[in-house]
Amino acid sequence: MKSDNAKTEKQRLFMIEYITGAVANLISENENIGLLDAFENFYNSIWYKRLLNYDTLLYRESAGYVYELYKSPAIDMTGKEKLTEYELEITSKKGV
Repeated sequence: MKSDNAKTEKQRLFMIEYITGAVANLISENENIGLLDAFENFYNSIWYKRLLNYDTLLYRESAGYVYELYKSPAIDMTGKEKLTEYELEITSKKGV
């Protein structure tokens, strides 16, 4: 029997792959570009890097939410990286 850690890792990877494909489809449809170009655009975005970072918990979000993040600027007007809703919640609890 697989350990819980291995099972959790497999589930995370599955969710990341699913979200990546769904976001690429949304990019392709909404930007009228080919699917391979859409994948490349997403892979090269800050949001894909954030999706791969388990600490952001972005892999738990919907593809629609991740797509909305992708469409928005990744940097706010002060020059800081935008945070996901989860990161904002954790930051506010820490009093940062």
